[in-house]
Order: sequence, then C-alpha cells, then structure tokens
Amino acid sequence: MYRASAIFLIGFCAVSAVSALDPCDLVGQLKPDPNHCERFFQCTEDGWKSLQCQPKTRFNPKILVCDWAKNVKCPKKVYGGVELNLEPCDNVGDLKPDSEYCNRFYQCTNNGWASLQCQPPTLFNPEILRCDWERNVKCNQ
Repeated sequence: MYRASAIFLIGFCAVSAVSALDPCDLVGQLKPDPNHCERFFQCTEDGWKSLQCQPKTRFNPKILVCDWAKNVKCPKKVYGGVELNLEPCDNVGDLKPDSEYCNRFYQCTNNGWASLQCQPPTLFNPEILRCDWERNVKCNQ
C-alpha cells in the first residue's frame, strides 16, 4: 500500500503526516516512534503528526518529552544490514573499535552508534581508526 506524506518545517521540528497509526482520541497525546528514538507522534485535530526532537536529544517515553540523549536508552535497530546501537554519541563521524570482534567497529551517526564491518581480509585498527591489513592489527580475539 502506498502512503504519501507531506513534510513541513514548523519552528525547529520536522513534521510529517502519519496515516498508519491508530486513530487518536486525545489532542496533545504523545507516543514514542518505535523505529526512531529521536522522533515521536503527537495527536492533533488532523490525526497523528510525526515530530523530531532537537539534535542530541531523544524522545523519553517515561516523561513524554525530548530529553538529553544520555537519559534515554534506545533499542538496537538494523537498517540495510547495518546494526544501529542507538545509544547516544556526541561527535558524528567518531569511530571506535568493537570490543568483541576485530573486524567490526562503530561510527557515530545522527541516530547513534552504527555497527560496521571491515572487508576481509582487513581488521579495524584502533590506532589509526580505519580498516587495515591483519598483520598491522593487534587482535585479542
């Protein structure tokens, strides 16, 4: 089924029409977006609207407000084979090694830490923060 979404910019929040949610009964009611920690839905007279929190904040379903990312635990999501660990990170583009697998590493994105993998036969080299030949990487695997 095809759904069209209109996108508007209101203040600092991106807003798009959502038609797939249950009808909303209480104008002003908020619901977390189950797929994106930085987004949430608000009930309006026209139905559910998708809103986005400010940078470095996530929607906190416990208190129903956008909160500092460090205060919100997000579940892991997989998009296109890339696992996103939506724990907050501060500097988009930062890299860090995976503590279990020498061929994997994490990159900070706007959505949190994305788990990535080096192409064989390379491993992630934490000294130079990139994939490198096996002989150049000290691996404790």
